[in-house]
Amino acid sequence: LKAVKIVPNLCAISLSFNANGESYIELTQLLKEYWPKTRIVIGGPVITGDPALFASDDNVDYLCLGEGEIPLKELIQNLLVGKEPSCSGLYGRTELSDLIKTGNHPLSAAQMQSIDSLPIPDYSLLEDRAGDYQFGIITSRGCPNRCSYCSHSLVAGKRLRFRDAEQVLREIDLLRSEFNI
Repeated sequence: LKAVKIVPNLCAISLSFNANGESYIELTQLLKEYWPKTRIVIGGPVITGDPALFASDDNVDYLCLGEGEIPLKELIQNLLVGKEPSCSGLYGRTELSDLIKTGNHPLSAAQMQSIDSLPIPDYSLLEDRAGDYQFGIITSRGCPNRCSYCSHSLVAGKRLRFRDAEQVLREIDLLRSEFNI
């Protein structure tokens, strides 16, 4: 972090596995140590499944429950104009205590009806490293099952949603032509 010349206004972290919990706490402490004014938002399946586990971390400014694209976009837009966000799926420090007390979080409101509205990721940010990485392409979200060992349906919903095949092919073509992947 010492080598980073830009101090970010916001840092978003996704926690996908419980095993990463300890690393996550170390990371939020380190981020606040180096960048005390940077706002930290965390989300992902682990947070969505049990927000109480992480709501007590004073280094975290917001929890994002459910799918994060819409709440994060609203958070950024509001912070740019000096407003606190108030959208479904996003909880600030004051809302966190109510969330933990009631256990009530409307996940369905934080889910997109169509994932085709998502833009193709800006892979140019990784241009100098493109040959070193594998890229995952989102082709669907959701799961109709409720497996006891899986939190996927908590975040992405119980209804399976697919991206348009043409849009997926355009993304694959972009990766092949622009980044030789």
